[in-house]
Amino acid sequence: MEYKKNFQNIILNNISKPIILGARRYDKNSNKLFNSAYYLNANGEVEQIYDKKHLVPFGEFVPFNNFLKIFVETGIKNNGITGFSVGTKTNEIVIDNSIKISLFICYESIFSNEIDANTVNSDFIVHLTNDAWFGSYNGPQQHIVQIRARAIEQGLPVLRSANTGISALIDPYGRILKKIPLNIQGYLDVKIPKKIDETLYSKFGSKNWNLLLICLFALFYFLCFKKTKDKS
Repeated sequence: MEYKKNFQNIILNNISKPIILGARRYDKNSNKLFNSAYYLNANGEVEQIYDKKHLVPFGEFVPFNNFLKIFVETGIKNNGITGFSVGTKTNEIVIDNSIKISLFICYESIFSNEIDANTVNSDFIVHLTNDAWFGSYNGPQQHIVQIRARAIEQGLPVLRSANTGISALIDPYGRILKKIPLNIQGYLDVKIPKKIDETLYSKFGSKNWNLLLICLFALFYFLCFKKTKDKS
């Protein structure tokens, strides 16, 4: 996007407001391609960039690519690029020196532990996703349920933008306040609700909760096994 001629003027003349958008980012110095989110100010200037960290295997990168190179040449027609690279930038961006937003791209929203680690000081979450490849099946519905769960876990509102739907404003309790349904064009003009106090889930984190669940299942299994053994 940085190399597109007159892009800044397009934003300035047609929007003239701060905007967050998703785009592919090519780094000439490292010859790497990233799946990125840009924050542009009202003048169309790029102020902050987030590069997706958790990539989809085979969809965004080829696993074991170095091993596969032994048997077949890859990336020849793409200047050596065989997929997206893993980002290293922080998920959090700051707007007007006060509003803190955590950005997540596509399937990053399904990993509770990664949301835990990247929403520590955030006021709300912005979730950008391309669900077009799901078609009209139940993938988009399942995907939005995942980000609703993250909102409940963290006590944070969510702004979700999906190119083919479902786009939505989700409150900190996981309730969809407004939405654009699947395969419908439109926009949402909304007032973002405030975040709530730190939740019990976010205090302990997903890893500790998962460990607790495993222990409870193990205890339940042990008690059931012991009861069966006593009867026999």
